[in-house]
Amino acid sequence: MSSSPARSMRTFTTTTASSSSSPSIATNDVTDDFQAFQMRPIIRDFKLSAELFASNGDIVLICGKGTQEKQGMLLVSYEIPSTTISIASSIRLLKVIKLTKKTVTQLQTIPNMKIALLLGDGIVTILDIDSLAEITTIPASNVTLFSTWYEPPAQTSPIVVPDKLRICVALKKHSLVFYHWYPQKKRIEENKDLRGGFELYDAPRAIAFSTNKIFIGYKKSYVLMSLDTGMQLKEFTFTRATEPMITCLQNRTEWCIQMDYDTIFLNSEFEPIYKIAIQWKDIPTAVVQSSPYVLALMPQSIDVCTFNGEESAPVQRIMQKTTSPASKCRLWMDTVTERIYAATPTDVVLLELIPANIQLQNYIGMYRYDLAVTLIRALLKITASAQLTYEQVRTTDGNALGGLDTTTMPKAFAFDSNVCVFIHRNSFISII
Repeated sequence: MSSSPARSMRTFTTTTASSSSSPSIATNDVTDDFQAFQMRPIIRDFKLSAELFASNGDIVLICGKGTQEKQGMLLVSYEIPSTTISIASSIRLLKVIKLTKKTVTQLQTIPNMKIALLLGDGIVTILDIDSLAEITTIPASNVTLFSTWYEPPAQTSPIVVPDKLRICVALKKHSLVFYHWYPQKKRIEENKDLRGGFELYDAPRAIAFSTNKIFIGYKKSYVLMSLDTGMQLKEFTFTRATEPMITCLQNRTEWCIQMDYDTIFLNSEFEPIYKIAIQWKDIPTAVVQSSPYVLALMPQSIDVCTFNGEESAPVQRIMQKTTSPASKCRLWMDTVTERIYAATPTDVVLLELIPANIQLQNYIGMYRYDLAVTLIRALLKITASAQLTYEQVRTTDGNALGGLDTTTMPKAFAFDSNVCVFIHRNSFISII
């Protein structure tokens, strides 16, 4: 198999109202396919033509049309334990419910609140994640899509339940309406302060918002608007005839968007985080970040590259054995377990990281010291521009940080004149 075709590219800045192409910084394609991830099938042939997927910790939701006549739309939940070595043998079918919907176009879970939001026949319904019972519906019809936001808690534990969930719905008449869902009271209220302030010039195809800004994807551009004033702040145009993509990353504090072939990372204010983007040779329909890797769903594969904010390098291409079009496939990360799932209309698989010590052996064995350093920095949570010091890479008892199993590591490897050296002695790595 060949390697994933990704490279780095200088991005636009967001100080102007439009964007333009910038010179790209290409990285050489890797000629050897390193294995950073392995694919493990977990659910096969689930007796429905799946269209939408979501997860909430150990629970995976699948929505689609039943394969038997007159079954209609079904919502199915599976339990996939995260603590069992043999996952496939321990998977349980929890619930199968028939939906009173002809079509379902969006499915999202909010793990902190143990709810799922489902858009079907123009109505957004809030469901209990365990029983799949309907809790309430949002009092708006002709909804075309929705987005949610809550203030990330100070601590990272998903057990913390926010006071409210903010919900934005887009209507067919090119307008936005905002609601608040209060989980303790199980009550939904319209945010009347924003009523009438967001008449749109076209039908939005993707939406994301935060505390005081909203980011809207249209057919040919992204538009950033202020929630306080309703005014347009910036517009970024793209040229390819593809759907806009806005993906929320871990902890709901970062996003990524797709601009033609480029994946650009944004902060919660929808400003670029890095000076470069990841440039692919095809246009992905979904992107997942698992530091130091970024995974992109392509028409026939899942491409993997490293990305440290300053450069990217292709690592792996995982071919998908499916005849389904890319629009029918999915790639996502569960925010509770950080598992990465890939799905087709008939199958769900896990993409599992190869143990770090094996990755390092492979990179070193192929003289890709740059990839090894990138992985080590990610394990130690050290940025690409920071200098590695003795204190950063060693614990007080002299062992290596980052949870590396070094019992099978080579004795010594010099990376370059000013980076670091691996030394295998008494099962630890020191970096000098």
